[in-house]
Amino acid sequence: MRASLSQMPEPERDYSDYLHHLALMGSVYTLVCGFTFTTITLFVTTYPGITETRVQMVLLFLTMLFDLFVYLIIWCLTEDTMYCSYLPPMTRRQDIWSNLTIIGLVFWGLSIPAMFLVWRLDLLALVTTVIWLILVPIGYFTLGKRSLDRRRKIAQRE
Repeated sequence: MRASLSQMPEPERDYSDYLHHLALMGSVYTLVCGFTFTTITLFVTTYPGITETRVQMVLLFLTMLFDLFVYLIIWCLTEDTMYCSYLPPMTRRQDIWSNLTIIGLVFWGLSIPAMFLVWRLDLLALVTTVIWLILVPIGYFTLGKRSLDRRRKIAQRE
């Protein structure tokens, strides 16, 4: 019978396979997210009946799929630090980098509603902006805050 990782003594735990898996999944999520973004862009710029309700429902679905993959990308970025036995102390440079990453991801999520706005899909732009602005704090409280708390806890131990 195989012992679970939670029963193994701390020095014997090896999370490298899981970290490799997280990195692979992050790459897959990034690829699918980029593909979804490209699909939305091509759909908006080339489909002739873009103002039809059914077309806008498909665009809304694709946008929500994009939002889900952005969340999963951020999850992979924050989850891997949970299995690191040592994290360097948070420096001003890392803090700036983290904040710029967050700002970049928030604006990346707003690029789709901006695209809808350019093509005069005002209601769809409004709905997708509201959805995104609801998801941003949810992402912070479910992912970002947990990661920051872990870094603070590690900093207090040292």
